[in-house]
Amino acid sequence: MQNDYTSKKFRKWLDKLQRESWQLELLVSGFVILGLFSSIDPLIAKVDSIVNSVDRRTGGLVAGAGFVLLSINYILIFNLVVHLVLRGLWIGAIGLRYYSGDIIFEELNYSKKFTKYLSKKIVSFDKYIGKLEDYCSIIFSLSFLIVFIGLSFLIYFAIIFALAVVSASNLDSIVIVMLVGFAVIGFAIVLLIMLVDFLGQGILKKNETIAMLYFPIYWIMSYVSLSFIYRPILYNFLDDSKGKRILFWMIPFYITIATLTTLRYEQSNFHRSQNAASENFASRGMYLEGVEDSRKRYFRDFAIQRKNVSKNSLRVFLTHNASLEDIILKLNDSLSLENDQRGVNTFFSKLFKDDVDYDSNNFKEYLKTLNSITVIKIDSITYSDNFIASFLENGQRGYETFLDLKSLERGRHTFQIISKTINSNDSIVNDTLGTIPFWYYPTK
Repeated sequence: MQNDYTSKKFRKWLDKLQRESWQLELLVSGFVILGLFSSIDPLIAKVDSIVNSVDRRTGGLVAGAGFVLLSINYILIFNLVVHLVLRGLWIGAIGLRYYSGDIIFEELNYSKKFTKYLSKKIVSFDKYIGKLEDYCSIIFSLSFLIVFIGLSFLIYFAIIFALAVVSASNLDSIVIVMLVGFAVIGFAIVLLIMLVDFLGQGILKKNETIAMLYFPIYWIMSYVSLSFIYRPILYNFLDDSKGKRILFWMIPFYITIATLTTLRYEQSNFHRSQNAASENFASRGMYLEGVEDSRKRYFRDFAIQRKNVSKNSLRVFLTHNASLEDIILKLNDSLSLENDQRGVNTFFSKLFKDDVDYDSNNFKEYLKTLNSITVIKIDSITYSDNFIASFLENGQRGYETFLDLKSLERGRHTFQIISKTINSNDSIVNDTLGTIPFWYYPTK
């Protein structure tokens, strides 16, 4: 059938689909909710692994994108669960209508006051079923509208991320850094203007003069953000008073839900997770024990095997990240490659980059430089570490070594790891990655 939207046949077909769409809504909601619940842990693990393998600035952008994805995930779950509940109520109401018909208020034998009030408020059972149908359809449509709005935010994050990568790759060029800085500021202003228009439900499109100035921004960003895909659904909401009210209350409602679901009682001003990686805080996130049983656990800088050590050796894991390799390459020019393989790669990038063959001698030199810039201390004792490359059970990339503890006294000790880092002045300085406690009680 040709999709001529002006023909009566096409409209009749749409009317039929509209009446029977509730069956598809139930199927889609059920499958999507199942998929969304299943994707939460893998999504958190993936974002966590990326954040802990890149520099802190890039990690912040990735974490922001991950937050948007998780927010979309939770909002969709909430919306679709509400949709399923209301649709179930609607089906129940349909079944009850088949059994008992409409409400006859006189049969209830209430007082005149209540009979008048209920007759005015409820009017009829059919009206109640119609309202349920309206809200079910609106919530279902709104759920997938949010998906595409979230996709637009992800595109914005990708643009900012790309600009940050360009800036970080050209720190020596003041001109490029300044151009990127102006681009970021300009892009942020454009996003702010569009946010005002979105929250104001098209307020910038109403005045003729303002609309003329705003139109070029709107036209360009509609393609950049892919908003032209969901624009008809958005405007269908805005031209209806009920849909407009729902859109108006959408953001404060979700903010309220987020506030209520994240309520917690703070038990102490001092004992807080922000004090992790210190000699007085045994944070679970700094010890390797149990990492094989939890795919969500990725480490930021380093970790040791356990907090209570009963053997004569201690496993130490140093996390690999882009900043660490930058320092190694800066200190050892012989390791620099003309064809740098690092960064974002795809299948097509192989067409423009030649693969670098693995060179065992180069890698030995790489590890030698790594060990020369890394210092491990237990209390005041310095250990000559000998890191080798490895992967944790969860797949995280890094380096590990084992320390001999035979000469160590029994009791509590402080583990510290120091490495080189590049400061804001582009000079290399020592940086303490962290200090954590552990207890040594050998069984033999």
